[in-house]
Amino acid sequence: MKTPSLNRINAVLIFCIALVVIMHFARPFLIPLTIGIILSTLVLPVCKKLERWGWGRGWAILVCLFLILVAGAIFITVMTAPISSFNEDLPALESSLDEKLAQIQLFFSQKLNISIHKQNSLMEQASEALSSAGNYLAGFVTGFFGFVFDSILVLVYVSFFLFYREQYETFVVKLNDDNDPEDVRKVLRQVSRVSTQYLIGRMLSILILAIMYTVGLTLVGLKHALLMGSIAALLTIVPYVGTALGGAFPAAATLLAGAGDANPMAAIGVIIVVQLLDDYLLEPFIVGDQVNVSPLAIIVGVVVGGLIWGVAGMILFIPLLGMAKIVFDNVPSLRPYAYLIGQQEQEEKSYVQKVKQWVQAKFQK
Repeated sequence: MKTPSLNRINAVLIFCIALVVIMHFARPFLIPLTIGIILSTLVLPVCKKLERWGWGRGWAILVCLFLILVAGAIFITVMTAPISSFNEDLPALESSLDEKLAQIQLFFSQKLNISIHKQNSLMEQASEALSSAGNYLAGFVTGFFGFVFDSILVLVYVSFFLFYREQYETFVVKLNDDNDPEDVRKVLRQVSRVSTQYLIGRMLSILILAIMYTVGLTLVGLKHALLMGSIAALLTIVPYVGTALGGAFPAAATLLAGAGDANPMAAIGVIIVVQLLDDYLLEPFIVGDQVNVSPLAIIVGVVVGGLIWGVAGMILFIPLLGMAKIVFDNVPSLRPYAYLIGQQEQEEKSYVQKVKQWVQAKFQK
């Protein structure tokens, strides 16, 4: 049996190290560029449809940019509108939180024999950590203009990718002149499709989750349910980790701050029900396996993406992994890597897969 030569292993390691170093130090350039590429694939069907209706390419691109701006404005409005009322209730929330902390201190003192002095010392250390977090938040606010500049840069990238898309496609075809041009174009269409399907599915899932969280938490009497539900749903854009954090956020707010007239157990029950619906309905039916990447590869991608590009990397590396999987599948020398990160077919279908196929069969009748 042939084994990989030492030179080949060293070449792969050197390539991976060089790639990570380049991606880390070039992230101010690569992150907006990657977002621009993914957004351009997302609005490309709209642009093509408008052009088929007789619109000029420039006008079609302007409409696509307008749609992106509208979507961004709606998102910012939904996230910031409840904050003003939340700020008004901050003094009451702080008072409630102080009472809860006093009860917790008494519990630890009586049950675990931890003195109040020791607990106060630990709380002072936590306050210092929160103070440093506040400094970080101030730095984040001062970076607002950087965010605006990056947003404009992303829109510029999107417009150029849409306008010169045939030129870029021909460039990739020329790079692979040993292969059939139609096969290369087919791979490019698959790469574009996987990012589009994943993003649309994920955004729809976040919207449905936000509605379910908000309605459920409102029914149990939780104050600021819209804000907490929106944040909890938005966190699910980071696979696995975000889902857990999204559920923990409103639960902690209810238990510690006693927000509104909500029963803590009822609020936690709502969170559990929504999480189950997300796991067994939204994920398999709406998001599905568009990226066709194994859960382990997704977790590794989230961790590595976070280390290299921060939060943006945790989000962007999932569709990038799906794109890489398609490229690996179509390059013979890279197929072992596609097999490594790919989602393998199971011999026995899971319960969710059976339900999904049953529902699809009913709708097709």
